[in-house]
Amino acid sequence: MVAMLPIRKNRLPFTSADDFAEKTGDELLKSGSKIRCENKKASVEAVCIDRNGAYRAVIKEQLPDAAVVYDRFHLIQNINKAIDEVRREAYREADAEGKNVIKGQRFNLYRNPENLSDTGEVALSYLLDINKKLNIAYVLGTPPIK
Repeated sequence: MVAMLPIRKNRLPFTSADDFAEKTGDELLKSGSKIRCENKKASVEAVCIDRNGAYRAVIKEQLPDAAVVYDRFHLIQNINKAIDEVRREAYREADAEGKNVIKGQRFNLYRNPENLSDTGEVALSYLLDINKKLNIAYVLGTPPIK
């Protein structure tokens, strides 16, 4: 059983792996019995959402036993935003030489280390060596090596 949250508040559609029919909880109640809707709710083990607090509140109300899993896209987006804030702060605080090193490194900070070019790797390594705050933000935002 897979549950997906709609944009409208307090409405929870269900997508069943059995029949692939999408219906909101209200539609299930109208078309079937209340027991069917409650059985479907009870079978939901996990729900994947972004980090919007409104979704979390609806899940807690409608599916209290379901585990909440945050989607990877929005987590990576949040990590990149945090790294960019640290990069901008470092740029504002840097002297002229430091600004030249920081400038143009934004996407090297975002890239998976395995996907860096040789020159990108050298430039990023130098940047992280001279800026402790940016180094910490980068290390915290980099996925673990497999």
